[in-house]
Amino acid sequence: MDYLPEAARITKKGGEIVINGTATNKYLSGIPNETELARMGLRLKYNGPLKEEFKQLEFHKSTGANLDSKKLKTIVFEKVK
Repeated sequence: MDYLPEAARITKKGGEIVINGTATNKYLSGIPNETELARMGLRLKYNGPLKEEFKQLEFHKSTGANLDSKKLKTIVFEKVK
């Protein structure tokens, strides 16, 4: 999650960084621990199955093939400071 410090920097307090993808998606791997998140001013708000508000969306692989929404997960970070 090498993009997370910059995403945290530009997110306002109370804002969220939401990531949806499959378990094999490189942008979902390597979630920082609580200490590292605190240094960025973030907290892990949600890490689980695809949230309801995203289930009506279509997701695709980089090849254009559809992704099964049952295999997707959501991670939400909240900016706390």
